[in-house]
Amino acid sequence: MSSLTDTSKPVTRLTLAYTRDKGYRQIIATLDGPLLVLRCKGLRQREEVDIAAIYQGAVKARMWAAKKAKKAARGKR
Repeated sequence: MSSLTDTSKPVTRLTLAYTRDKGYRQIIATLDGPLLVLRCKGLRQREEVDIAAIYQGAVKARMWAAKKAKKAARGKR
């Protein structure tokens, strides 16, 4: 049994992140099933991203950074 709550119902939170989109605006994030829905506060335009795709991108970025660091360390010898 897991102590984590599933995302069967959408959960919306006001984040601490800001971006420039028609002004300097705070980002609102909604977890809705397998999607992360992002929008700027005060705007209606929504950006939907699959959470699995975000995870895959993060893993690839970590692997790329490790490969780059290893190559840089090899070059300093």
